[in-house]
Amino acid sequence: MRGVGVGCATMTQPQPPALRIPKRAPWNWLVPSTAPDDSHVCVTSDVSPRRAVWRALVSYRVVVVWIVVAQIFSSVGVLISKVLGKATDTVLTPGHGAWVAALAVLLAVMFTIQWFSEAVSENFINISIQRLRHALRTDLLRQLTAGGDMGRTPGEILNTLDQDTETVARVRFGLSFPLAMVVALVTAVIVVAPIDVWLALLMLAGGVATAVVSKVTAGPVKKVSAVRRAKEAAATSLATDYAQGVRVLKGLGATEYSARRFDAAVDEALEAMLADARVVALMGTVRQLVPGIATAVVLSTAAWMAFHGMITPGDMVTVSMIAPPTFAAMGISLGLLTETYARAVASMERIQDFQRSIPAAASTSPVTVEEHPLARLVVHTPGLTVVAPTSAAEFQAARDLLAAVALAPGALESPHAVSIFEGTLADNLNPVGTIPHATVLRALEVAQCGDILRRLGGLGPDGELPTTPIGEAGLNLSGGQRQRLALARVLARTPEFLVLDEPTTGLDALTLANVVDAVTRERAGLVTVVLSTSRLWAAGADQVIDGAVLTASAELSGTIPAANPAGGTAAPTTATPTMNGDTL
Repeated sequence: MRGVGVGCATMTQPQPPALRIPKRAPWNWLVPSTAPDDSHVCVTSDVSPRRAVWRALVSYRVVVVWIVVAQIFSSVGVLISKVLGKATDTVLTPGHGAWVAALAVLLAVMFTIQWFSEAVSENFINISIQRLRHALRTDLLRQLTAGGDMGRTPGEILNTLDQDTETVARVRFGLSFPLAMVVALVTAVIVVAPIDVWLALLMLAGGVATAVVSKVTAGPVKKVSAVRRAKEAAATSLATDYAQGVRVLKGLGATEYSARRFDAAVDEALEAMLADARVVALMGTVRQLVPGIATAVVLSTAAWMAFHGMITPGDMVTVSMIAPPTFAAMGISLGLLTETYARAVASMERIQDFQRSIPAAASTSPVTVEEHPLARLVVHTPGLTVVAPTSAAEFQAARDLLAAVALAPGALESPHAVSIFEGTLADNLNPVGTIPHATVLRALEVAQCGDILRRLGGLGPDGELPTTPIGEAGLNLSGGQRQRLALARVLARTPEFLVLDEPTTGLDALTLANVVDAVTRERAGLVTVVLSTSRLWAAGADQVIDGAVLTASAELSGTIPAANPAGGTAAPTTATPTMNGDTL
């Protein structure tokens, strides 16, 4: 039961209401009812950031094919211009009423195809962005939880898992508008070529020039975007960490210093944002200048050719309907792609740096109960066992002992750093509704959570838990209240073996005494192991394992120190260990 994850992010949360998805939507297969395995799109740090962003862009290959096909069909808008140009020379003259009606029907069909193709493409892109973002976040979280302590603040971790993955996933917008404009340019060249090859080549040259300028202007955008993301991440990290530790800051009298530091970080982020906006605006102007010149050249050439009878008026209409929107939209779309891609590369660099900073977990496997003599004694001794180390070496030995006990079948371990989830009491104590309500109420009583219930509105007429939100990370509660709520959460599960690591460091003496007494009585007959330096826990324990026993257990190979009841310790012995007179 150690994997239950009490106090960590693996605890099951209530499922949100099912999304209402059209039954016959062509993109339904991309939204399965259960979370799919998207490990194939996860980021690795063994490739360059640009290569990693490209992999993200073309991930979900089947979806990419669908999007490309839809974009090809959406280019029917260019053919509409050709149809109207041809109709100008032939149909739109007196005596062709029937042809005009047929033209209207044809245009309606073409507009419908264009609308449907664009809708399908847009939905595929948006859904794949959400799946890619989720896959990146969950993979980073998996690596983070599987590795060692990386020494980063929660704010830094949150910023990378949230903002940077979002920025990388949004690169898939490049499959939308920019791809559509490239397809539109190719179609436009094909449509204009029968009119005049030189006009078609001019359009192609204008499109290539726009693409080249967009690529050249991506460099400055990437540099300024990297600076902006770093400054924003620093400000966001400080905001998150200060919000979580506001009570500590007040207690230390450091609020004024913290405010000055945060203001400085925000000012730096604002300066970076303004610099980013200036560079983006300048590069955008340069990018739009090229398609503007290309449009003027193509239209001037077409007008000259029409004036000299080299092309028909209808051909002139076709060119004038195709060239301006194609070049203008292509400049905007490639500008969007350039900015999105540059920001994605900058965020990918941060993600890969984040991955590299995750230390590898300890290669040694935890010692099992059978391999740890002292743990073997503890799991066979019902009641409250308090482990009371006093030095760094003893603390390490104590945590090794707790880790071994936590591996026993039916054991549940609650870490010292508890996590309270956003939502209500029920969301934290009984998220899937499998624990009887009476058991939950009893756990709250044992953990001395009466003040928490009152603060959140009290129990309902029939004993219902209050539904008042307790805030993100339980910030509406004090540190001691969060510890007691976490204690109630593990008590409600009534495990056979319960392992607690300094569970009550934020409690006053009176409340702690009540908690110790209630836990001792509630779990009589079950095994409860508490690592604590508090004298109140030791006073209420059935047996205490002190530093001498821990040290002997760690140093003497093949010898088994016995922990005596009522706080005593026995000298190490190589004989068969006993506790409370029972041979183990």
